[in-house]
Amino acid sequence: MLKTYLLKFLRNSYELCEDKICSYDACIYGVTVIFHELLTYFCGLLIGIVFGIPLEITAFYILYSNLRICSGGFHAKTFLKCLSISSLIFIAVAILASGLHLSFISNILIVIITIVEIVYGKPITNENHKIPELKIKRCEKRFKRNYFLYFTLYFISLYCLPKYALVVFLAMIINSGLRGVYAISSVLSHLFD
Repeated sequence: MLKTYLLKFLRNSYELCEDKICSYDACIYGVTVIFHELLTYFCGLLIGIVFGIPLEITAFYILYSNLRICSGGFHAKTFLKCLSISSLIFIAVAILASGLHLSFISNILIVIITIVEIVYGKPITNENHKIPELKIKRCEKRFKRNYFLYFTLYFISLYCLPKYALVVFLAMIINSGLRGVYAISSVLSHLFD
C-alpha cells in the first residue's frame, strides 16, 4: 500500500517536472530498491529486538550490505526469496551473536579469509545480478578495500568492543560463505551440463 502510494506520488511529480532528468522507469526502480532495503532492514531490526540485540543487528546490516553490494555472488530471483534468506541470516546472526565467543581460531579464520578475499576476490556476477565489465574493476577495488578495512575494524573492535567484533566477523564469514557456495555450485553445474 505504501509502495503504491509512493509510486502514484512519483508519477504525479514526474509529470509536473519539466526537465525530466531521468526516465520514469529509473525513478520507479529507485523507489522500489529503497523500499526493499528499508523493509529488509526493518525485518532485521525486528529480529534484533526479539533477540535483544538491535544495535548489533543494525551494525551487521550496515557491514554486510556494504560487502554484498560489491561482492556479487548469489542473488535471489524474487524479493520474497531475498527477504526470506535475509531473515534467516539475521536470525542466524542473532543466535550466534548471543552464544558465540571469539577465540584464537576465529582470529586465524579472519586472517585467512581476508588474505584470500584480497588476493583472489572479484565480484561474482550471475543471472539475477549482472555486473557490467566496467563496474567489475571498480567493484573489485572497493571489495578488496572493504575487506581490508573490515579486517582492521575487526581487530580494533576485538579489544575495544568485543560484541561488535563478533558482528564484523559474522558479516565477513557469511559473505565469503555465500560467495563460496555460489562459486562451487556454478562449477558443479557446468561440470554436469
